[in-house]
This record gives sequence, C-alpha cells and structure tokens, in this order.
Amino acid sequence: MIIATDFDGTLTIGEMGKATGKYLTEHGHGVAYRRFLYTQFPLYGLAKMGVVSSRVFKKRWAIGMPKLFKGFTLEQVHELFEWVVEHELWPRRRQDVIDELMQYQQQGHTIVIVSGAYQIMLEAFARRMGVRAEGTPLEISNGHATGKLAEPLNVGEHKVRRLREILNGQTLAMAYGDTLDDLPMLDMSETPVAVHPNTALAKVAQQRGWRIMGSQTR
Repeated sequence: MIIATDFDGTLTIGEMGKATGKYLTEHGHGVAYRRFLYTQFPLYGLAKMGVVSSRVFKKRWAIGMPKLFKGFTLEQVHELFEWVVEHELWPRRRQDVIDELMQYQQQGHTIVIVSGAYQIMLEAFARRMGVRAEGTPLEISNGHATGKLAEPLNVGEHKVRRLREILNGQTLAMAYGDTLDDLPMLDMSETPVAVHPNTALAKVAQQRGWRIMGSQTR
C-alpha cells in the first residue's frame, strides 16, 4: 500500500525561507539575501491584499531563491539544507501526523513525501522519518549549483504526474494534505485526510465527508 503526503504545512509548520535567510546571513550572504527579499516585496504585498494568489507568490519565490545558491558546491547545498531542516523544519514538525505515518510504515506500507520543496531539503527531512522523498531537483553542473531548477516545480499537474509514475498502476491508498493545492493528490487517493486544513480545504473535506486531522488553521 502506498501513502502519499504533502510537506509544507502538512508535516511541518517551519518556515524554510526564513531559516534559509538566517543561514545565508550567518555565512556571509546577507546582502544577497536582502536584495532577493526586496525583489519579492511587491508580489508579497499583492498576495497579502488578495490581488494575486499566495500560490503565485510561493511559486515565484521557489523559482527565484536558487539564485542565492549559485556557485555553491553540492556539499555546501547539502550543508545549507541540512541546517534548515535541523534548526527549523524538524523542530517544528507535526508530530501527530508523523506518528500516524510511522505506524503505517511499521505495518509494511510505503510512505512518500510528494512536494514542490527542493529535493535535497526534502530528502534531509525524509531521512529522519526513513521514507521516500519526491521534490523539485536543483540544477547541478560540474558539482556546483547553477542557480536554477533542474525540472519544473513539483506542484499541480507535475506533482500528479510524478505521483502516477511512483504508483505505476497501483492504487494510492491514502493521501495527506493541508490546502486546496493538495486537492488533486487527495482526489487520487482512496482515503483522503485533510491535515490541519485551511478554510478552503476544510470546507471541501466537510462536504465530501473526509477525515479532518487536527484543527482548522486559517
């Protein structure tokens, strides 16, 4: 049995961007990080006002941030994201969700984290659970980060296609997610679980009689 779960908001409430900025600032890249932030402020403001969706803002952020790692060796990239997971994402994990997934794993089921998060970071988190990670790979050339993504962000239809490849004809037994962005994955599963859902997903879950794990978050 294969069980899929989203990452951000579902397995952790940690803030990857904030933690990455702290690491970069402490390692001599503070000016570049602040410059990056300034480029994001206009769209962030529009997202806060509801003029554009938060999805659009998050996508632009995820595509742009790798420029801050351009020139880093693969070892440095691993070191960066290991720090982010160790100091932010893992300490702020949703232990109730992880405990439930680990129970299924002990019963012999396969757990897969499917997310738009960078693959190297996702793997660092997944190792702590002993599960599989399918995220967005960063482009690495001659052992150094190029500042680009190697593939499109693993979200939306791309995420669904990746999940279907993983399933390889098998049925998705369960899926965990926290926002409407996870709806395509949740719809694929026999047993969808809305985890600490936002208002929009909570409404859908209630209408369809899905299990809601935890409280509504926003």
